[in-house]
Amino acid sequence: MSATRLLVLGVVRVHGQAHGYRAGRELMDWGAEEWANVKWGSLYHALRKLSEQGRLREFVAEGEVTDRTSSAASCAPGCKKTGLSSVG
Repeated sequence: MSATRLLVLGVVRVHGQAHGYRAGRELMDWGAEEWANVKWGSLYHALRKLSEQGRLREFVAEGEVTDRTSSAASCAPGCKKTGLSSVG
């Protein structure tokens, strides 16, 4: 698994759920663009791949318009409240 995907999972673990923008801002605050070569494009690719793999699930936050920008990631089924565990 790539460093970007692991970092995205870390952000979701810390916050419980996170929009792509929130995950990106958090990683940029950590300085991950410098030491892990995290880019905005790779961040959204990582979110999509983690969702496809069943490691994260997408949802639409309550009261938001259902479009691509309003989806967010949260822990997939099988994930414990205190952290992430493997799915399946």
